[in-house]
Amino acid sequence: MLSKHGMLESAILSCLWELEADGIYTNSVKDVYDKLSQKNSKAYTTVKTVMDRLHQKNILLRFKNHIFKQRSFGKFIN
Repeated sequence: MLSKHGMLESAILSCLWELEADGIYTNSVKDVYDKLSQKNSKAYTTVKTVMDRLHQKNILLRFKNHIFKQRSFGKFIN
């Protein structure tokens, strides 16, 4: 079953995809916050909380010092 993400969750995931497209595969909350702040005005702590919740949902991997990476689920087969 696919779950829907909230607007900020989707924005954070989009930022991570954009950063990965640029060749950056592990990102700090600050990296995502800086990229997001170009588009909207969310507080750093709000971004961190949402990224922690995405980690709890097993969507992001979290490493030391609040470094995050998207979890790889492999390729989808039709």
